[in-house]
Amino acid sequence: MNNPNDPQRTESPMRNARRMGFVTLKAGCLTLLLAGTALAVGFLLDVRQGIFPRWTLILLAASLPLTMGAVYLMVRRTLKRSHKPEADRIIDAEAKPVDGSGTRPGELEE
Repeated sequence: MNNPNDPQRTESPMRNARRMGFVTLKAGCLTLLLAGTALAVGFLLDVRQGIFPRWTLILLAASLPLTMGAVYLMVRRTLKRSHKPEADRIIDAEAKPVDGSGTRPGELEE
């Protein structure tokens, strides 16, 4: 079932680690972007109205569930993509010729 010497196994541990590192980087950038936007908009509203911590804190608190939901969806989508292509690649390998001659290995040309 999980034989590391299986020739149909297409995911290498290095590729999987690289993918998870990229997801972590994307989640951090998304968090920084949403929190920074909430901070900037809240600060601008507070300066304009003359009441300093109110809108900044409200928008920062409101950005927390949005950020957590977005990170959850991003990780879930990445996990689905990491499991789906493995089966597709096996099907594609059976359908496409390996040597580029138009026939699969073992077939005779007519």
